[in-house]
Amino acid sequence: MGMVLARRRGFTLVELLVVIAIIGILVGLLLPAVQAAREAARRMQCSNNNKQIGLAIHNFVDAHKFIPPGGIDTVGFPRWSVPAGVTHGTATFWLPYLEQNALYAQYRWDKDWRDPVNQPVVKARLSVYICPSVPDGDRMTGMKTGNGFTWQEYAGDYAPQSGNRISRAQAGLIDWPAGTSPTNPGDDGAGSGSVWRGVFDTISVVGKLDNVARFAHVTDGLSNTAFITEDAGRPKFYVKGNKLHPTNPSGGTNGLDGAGWASRGMNYGIDGATMDGLSQPGPCFMNCSNADENYSFHVGGGMWLFGDGSVRFISDNTSQRVMAAMVSHRGGEIFSQE
Repeated sequence: MGMVLARRRGFTLVELLVVIAIIGILVGLLLPAVQAAREAARRMQCSNNNKQIGLAIHNFVDAHKFIPPGGIDTVGFPRWSVPAGVTHGTATFWLPYLEQNALYAQYRWDKDWRDPVNQPVVKARLSVYICPSVPDGDRMTGMKTGNGFTWQEYAGDYAPQSGNRISRAQAGLIDWPAGTSPTNPGDDGAGSGSVWRGVFDTISVVGKLDNVARFAHVTDGLSNTAFITEDAGRPKFYVKGNKLHPTNPSGGTNGLDGAGWASRGMNYGIDGATMDGLSQPGPCFMNCSNADENYSFHVGGGMWLFGDGSVRFISDNTSQRVMAAMVSHRGGEIFSQE
């Protein structure tokens, strides 16, 4: 009797196509979840970066009893042995409190931040100043020239707040008739007086060489006053998620001033952008432009570090008035972030 061999049945083409289609559907369903999980992790890291910076600021204040200036212009800063004619940014002050003692030891305060001797420091990539949600990898600026210096700087995404420079009338920020301010009689009522300044203002007036801010000056309360806000993506110019050239919206990229974490111009005051993000001032206070404005790559808002060390995600739907109130340090405003 002959042997009968059983035929081994394989997959038909239709079955294979069905399996592939099912796998494709599963991948399509899982991919957004994976991307969301990754962004959640990046957002958490961004928050942690801000918390580290906040702790560094508090440790600096504990040691020196004042808040570092938002920048030093050419008038100098005798308290820190900075001579006239030399400029510096603010983030360098608290490097030792970010475990960057070796880098800080290289920095020369008697030399301008753009001086060749300080280039190894200002060109250093410090992950604590980088938001991981920013898509660009290399964040070094191109070569810059000015005031007798030629330099480069490595970007930072977290900018000290110097207050607000907004178009105050459009934001409804005129709180009192000129000359009748309850706290500052010389104020014009339109938000341009000192009560609307942030804690990281710049030492730039000859008569105020050694003026510094202290926690006691933050009469709005540390928990109500923004110290650091996101201005992410620099030195590239971004408008609503698109990378543009500042003077040519059709394309290209260009370095923005004040992009480096050590830059004298890293601090900024909010003044809003137009809704297309291409000019200032304007009604859009967040995520329209990263040219010295609040800008984040997190959907729906950005990370803000407050004076008490807390980090909060501020919605980009927050009103102009509330944002302006949060960056002032002694305006006496009453507001809700809800």
